[in-house]
Amino acid sequence: MFRIDVPAHLTGTDRCIMPICGCIDAMHGRAFKELVQATASRFRSVRLILCDTLDAHNFALRDDPLWDEAVETCRASAARWLRKSRPILDAAFDHVAVTVWNDLKTPEFDRIERRVRGLYQGNPAVKAYIDGICSDYTERAATRQEAQGFTPDRDKIFARSLNYTLEEIPGTVIYQRLFRAPVIYVGSYFDDPQFFNRHSGDDMDLTLPEWCRVHDITDGRTMAA
Repeated sequence: MFRIDVPAHLTGTDRCIMPICGCIDAMHGRAFKELVQATASRFRSVRLILCDTLDAHNFALRDDPLWDEAVETCRASAARWLRKSRPILDAAFDHVAVTVWNDLKTPEFDRIERRVRGLYQGNPAVKAYIDGICSDYTERAATRQEAQGFTPDRDKIFARSLNYTLEEIPGTVIYQRLFRAPVIYVGSYFDDPQFFNRHSGDDMDLTLPEWCRVHDITDGRTMAA
């Protein structure tokens, strides 16, 4: 079972954003049904961000021979997920809308991505923040692989995670601008909506959504991907 913590100043907001990455266990089966029920108890409308092509970074680097296959596999997997999960969502919410990742990739996306990459390369605080996110993911992914009997390549996992995050940030900025709603996401997320604005030093708006933390109240843990 899950509990959704909604910040006090967002009480009364009736819509939320739910990014969907198929590699997260809570996006499937009974856990997903319980997550939807908990979310629908606080919000009546949900905007899904189907992170299909973004998810390819979890499996390949852009210059890998398998990159194109990873993109197509993730796109097909996300489409299957949506077909299976849409009835659950429609039964729980008054309104369900879907945006796929490539819909966010406008010329403005490219401009924001260049700015974020520049900050990563030139601002130590931004680099430390992003590296911290990627290092946390790397260790969790490596631990899962070790539990399955594999020997993880942490450098390669980190490189894929970094590519994912540097594409995820501009997409997140874009969908915050478009939909302006809090995010429901099971796992680590950007914990400070104004972090990049404080470090950007220009007038480009890099505001991120607010994150409603998700707790597994079965054993008292905040869920992690």
